[in-house]
Amino acid sequence: MMREIARRPLRLGSDSSSDVLRMILGGYDANLLAGTVYGANGASNYLRDAFKGSADYFYGYFIKGVLACFMHIKISESQLHLNHIVTLGAYKGLRLGSRMMEFLVALSQDSRLPITLDVDCKNSDVMAWYERLGFVCVQSKAKQIFSGSYHDCDLLKKVSLKNNTWTCYGVDKGLLFVEGLGMSLPVGVASPNFFNIESSLLTIEIVDNVIIENKGCSIVSVGEHDLSSSAFFKHKWESCRMIRVAEER
Repeated sequence: MMREIARRPLRLGSDSSSDVLRMILGGYDANLLAGTVYGANGASNYLRDAFKGSADYFYGYFIKGVLACFMHIKISESQLHLNHIVTLGAYKGLRLGSRMMEFLVALSQDSRLPITLDVDCKNSDVMAWYERLGFVCVQSKAKQIFSGSYHDCDLLKKVSLKNNTWTCYGVDKGLLFVEGLGMSLPVGVASPNFFNIESSLLTIEIVDNVIIENKGCSIVSVGEHDLSSSAFFKHKWESCRMIRVAEER
């Protein structure tokens, strides 16, 4: 099988977008993707457009015509950011991820740009792997998820939406009116039922009111403010931003 794998990954085209989306949805804990474009109605549209964009690069390894491992990076003037690297379960153990990272490190060296990525702090094995490759953690970001036991959320009827270029992907921004507190709250909306709200804007009272008033919704809160004593608290995780600086020649 190893002889079938090319030395360098192939640049993927938009015809691979559906395979990439399936691998993303199957390769991550659902809590990590909660409230992101990958859980929205237009996730497939987002990926198709990303494939056509000038900053997004997708690479993959194929085995017998099957996309076995892919990598998505965003390239800017200041960095190479690794968005995803996913290997199908049936092909783990073939060092496809390691080969992909060797390719990315070579891109970093050639471009003289650092590599950045975000990783779940609880995933100690993956963090240790990146550290062996020369990555160091430079900052962390906490994410909390709150939800009730309701269904049939109608949150889009409750949010005054702003003009947003991501609307076609099922992701919006706007103001949510919290009736019980008589206040409006800036929120991001990832359909079908997630509000994204900065933790600095929240109190436990606000969290509980939003979920009670918007039955079926969930809140994804990002920031350091701990709201885990809410009656609707479900999950908390912390991501680490890691960086690998291009080596001097």
